[in-house]
Amino acid sequence: MSALKFFISITFVFVFFINSPYLYATVLLERVGQPLQYPWGMDFLSHDELLITERPGRIVKVVISTGKTTLVTGVPKVFARGQGGLLDVVVDKNDKEKETNVYFCYSFRGPKGIGTAIDKGVLKENKIINIKSVFISNHLLNSRKHFGCRLLLIKDNLFATLGDRGKRDSAQDEQNHSGSVIRILLNKGGKSKLLKDITIFSIGHRNPQGLALNPNTNQIWSHEHGPKGGDEINILKKGKNYGWQIITSGK
Repeated sequence: MSALKFFISITFVFVFFINSPYLYATVLLERVGQPLQYPWGMDFLSHDELLITERPGRIVKVVISTGKTTLVTGVPKVFARGQGGLLDVVVDKNDKEKETNVYFCYSFRGPKGIGTAIDKGVLKENKIINIKSVFISNHLLNSRKHFGCRLLLIKDNLFATLGDRGKRDSAQDEQNHSGSVIRILLNKGGKSKLLKDITIFSIGHRNPQGLALNPNTNQIWSHEHGPKGGDEINILKKGKNYGWQIITSGK
């Protein structure tokens, strides 16, 4: 897949017809900021500022109104090979402590293989400081694909998607993190306690890389890549098995 060269902001202009039941939309594209290399995740710092990850291992801050793009330093080293690298990022503003906490998901290479990790840091101006480990996957392989790594923050709960890492049967193994969606209970006063505060929310996923909260129903929606078809959109429920690889419409 070729690199995406710029971030695009999309504005929808709706045209209504009095006697028509249809809604017509014109999409206006506006280039914002400098060229990016494999942008993967983003979140708003404010109505006018974005944090954007680049898969090779960078985070940039973009001012939407001016296009000013600034490199954020302090990001830990990542394993940027295959489908891995620095993937998603979410922002959590702690008004009580007047800090901007940043959670980011990435792939790493350890002595026993390649895995997925989530760290937390504090964004101070254009640098991430006080980095702490929040999660380290317990299933390390030499595979360079299917990391998942989409994040969703809901109050004190951080949800993260984890792909099957290309090992299909791992998604049905309730003892490892691969092929699952996990929920991390965050201790906002400190760091999460590994394992104790981490639970597997659902299993049977191939490579889920979309996660969003429906604001009308408070349901968590996910989507994942299927093999040669079989892409899925699911409404997640705690403890449910979503079937991969036993049940799939792909090949």
